[in-house]
Amino acid sequence: MRLVLEGLADPVQAAMFLIGLRMMRETDDEYKRILQDIRNKTKTVVADVDELVDIADPYNVYGRSLPSSPCLPVLFAESGVPAVSHEVETVGPKFGVTHHQILQAAGVSVELTGEEAGKQISNP
Repeated sequence: MRLVLEGLADPVQAAMFLIGLRMMRETDDEYKRILQDIRNKTKTVVADVDELVDIADPYNVYGRSLPSSPCLPVLFAESGVPAVSHEVETVGPKFGVTHHQILQAAGVSVELTGEEAGKQISNP
């Protein structure tokens, strides 16, 4: 995983590694090692909130209809509960509608840095 994250594996090698993991069912030790590699390569941002609802867009994006889940962070925020949604713009091969596309079309800034997102989450 470290080689994939550092760009030292070419796209075919990275795909083979990830598909291989998926096919053989990852072990707990493999999950822990992959998670540690990801943590080592990412920056952690801490928001000044007691709790945070994390809403993840399905990364296979099978649905081609408009999902309602991008509206959930707004509903949580109106209830005084901070929430965050994370997603990608497009996902092949299905190319369904993503949170990113919906929120961007609604005028929401979807390209925040970690620090910008942390500040926004911390702002009641």
